[in-house]
This record gives sequence, structure tokens and C-alpha cells, in this order.
Amino acid sequence: MKSLFLKKGFERRVQTGYLWIFSNEVENLKDFVPGELAKIFTHTKDFVGIGYVNPHSLICARILSKKDTKIDIDFVKNRITTALSLRKKLYNKPYYRLLFSEGDFFPGVIIDRYDNIFSIQLNTFWADKNKDLIITALKEIFSNNINIVLKNDNNARLLETLPLSVESLNSEFNGDIFFEENEIKMYVNILKGQKTGYYFDQRENKKLMQFVAKDSYVIDVFSYIGGWGLNALKNGAKKVTFVDISAFPLECAEENVKLNKFKAETEFIKMDAIDFLKNLAQSNEKPDVLVIDPPAFVKSKKKLNEALKGYINLNKWALKSVKKNGFIFTCSCSQHVDEEKFHWILNNAAKTAGKKFKILSKLSQGFDHPVNPKMKETFYLKGFFIQVL
Repeated sequence: MKSLFLKKGFERRVQTGYLWIFSNEVENLKDFVPGELAKIFTHTKDFVGIGYVNPHSLICARILSKKDTKIDIDFVKNRITTALSLRKKLYNKPYYRLLFSEGDFFPGVIIDRYDNIFSIQLNTFWADKNKDLIITALKEIFSNNINIVLKNDNNARLLETLPLSVESLNSEFNGDIFFEENEIKMYVNILKGQKTGYYFDQRENKKLMQFVAKDSYVIDVFSYIGGWGLNALKNGAKKVTFVDISAFPLECAEENVKLNKFKAETEFIKMDAIDFLKNLAQSNEKPDVLVIDPPAFVKSKKKLNEALKGYINLNKWALKSVKKNGFIFTCSCSQHVDEEKFHWILNNAAKTAGKKFKILSKLSQGFDHPVNPKMKETFYLKGFFIQVL
């Protein structure tokens, strides 16, 4: 195994637990090919860890272990079983994010579990190159009969010069999956759905619906397959409107309402979120509770200012669109927008909208999306549960 050397002055961060190394921080990057393992040392030849290298990526190396250990099937199984042990303590049913990349100390690998169906996203060259190793580890831990879908359509792969694709390893599997969240039955087609199929990261936040949904009119904007709205229906909402720009997620949301035999009034609107909120702000039928859970507005620091304007505009219209003393769940899953910045966004949105609000609770990602305290990048989901005055 070759050695990768850090330049002088760049050792402190990785020595204290940061798992990424950038291309301007190393001496001999040209010695490596994409996906190659390396022993990583400081410029004074102090051992840092074992990681993998991609000389064509800005994040040119990611650390797999701080110990000088063999990266083999046993290593992969250990990472997965350690993550599994935590999930089994947290959840009594097998529906969760099983492995959260750097949050579970396995960079580049994301695995969602839907009982015996596993959705895998491999976001780095090494992970993609070693997909058979990861698949074998999963089968040895669980069963040879599990269904595996490779959901490799995340644009993060493009930064690693990897192609985008979606593939079921079982040709007879049509992609339909049924699972549960907060005792609610859910359906989605994993081959057609976004990301790894579903967003488990809001599970705990949705439980807050129990405090405000009863006898309320709730609107779920960016609804996808209806997670927030379904939690509102479970907790006694009198009416729920699901809003999404895509038809397929709304079809799933409608199916999920039927699956749970909810009897309250529902409607499903295919529309751009801003256009919908602008119309809602002029409407006489404003909701008691509004959910704003958009996709990431910013994928890089270069576009941060543009994204901040977008978040302010979105939240401005949200604040204008809810009843007096109504409630909003508003979120950002952009890793470049931290909690302090999102608080600033809300204050600016309120000023522009001429509204005041109270923060009732902070929102964060679920327990199955653990944060690596040395990597703020793993703390990507933040939000606020607010009352609009």
C-alpha cells in the first residue's frame, strides 16, 4: 500500500478526527489512481490513518480508519454491524437509514433498510469500485435472499467522475416497497423515487404534529410521498393538502392516504412551491399548520448567496400564508446553511413579510443520521418549529 503525505500545516484537522483531505493539502497526489487505498502520514511521517484516494476529486482522500488495519470484508462488516446495533436500540421495526457515511465512519457509503430490501448509494470512486465487497458484507450479515437496489443517481458521484445509474440486483423486483414510519403505513417505488427512496431524517420531527394537527387544516409543501401530511392525518387533522412539483410522489401520497384508511379531507396539488404559496397568501383559506421541507437549495459554497435569497423568499411567502397564531415547520437540508445562518434567514424573511414569530423548537436530523462531531458536514438538516404571531 502506497503512502500519501500531508503538506506541512494541514495535519491538525485530520489528526483530531476530520475524515476528508483536500487536493491542496497533500504532496504526492499524482502517485495515485482513483479508488486506491493509501496509508496517510503527516509531513513528519506520523501515521494519520488509512483512507482511499481520488486524485480527480477536490476531496482527494477520505479516511476509513485511524488505525493501521486491513480494509477487507471483516472491516466492512464491522462498520455495518456497529451501525446496525445502534439502529436496533433506537427502532423496533427494520425501517431506517442503516449506514450514514461519515456519520457512521464509513465515508462514501449510504444504506437505507426497508426490512429485507436495501437501497445503497455509493458516492465515491472507492465505494463504487468495491460495491461487491459491500454487497457481500450485507448478505453475510442479513441473508443471501435480500433485495438490493443500487441508487447511484446522486450528483455527488459526478464530483468523483462516476456515472449516474439506478439498478436492481434482482431483475424480478419491480421496486415497490411498503414500510412504516411512526406507525404509519407507507408505499413508494424505490426505483422511481428520489434519493434512496424515502427521507427517514425527519421521522422524529414529524412526531411534533401530535401537538398541533388535531382539528387543524395542514398543508404539506414539497410533500414528496406525504410524510409530514400523513403524520398530520394520524394525529387528527381535519384536512391536509399535499403540494409537490412532480406527479409521481403525489400519486404515492394519495396511495398512502388510502393505505392507512384516513377519512379526513385531502387534496393533492401538482405545482411549484413558490407559485402555490403566493396564491395561498392571497387566499381566504389559510392553514393552521404549514410544512416547508424543500430539497437542498445550495450544493456548493459558490452558490450560497443565491441560495440564501431563495430561502428568504420561500420563508417570506410561508410566513404570509399561515393563519394568525398558526404554526410552521420550516427546514433546510443544505449542509452549507448552518443553524445560525438559517435563523438569520428566518429573521430576514419575517422582516420582509412584516411578520413576527416565536421559535418553539429546533429541528434536526433523525437518530439514524448520526452527526460526526468532528465533521460539521454531517450535521446537514436543521429547522425550526415556529408560531406566527
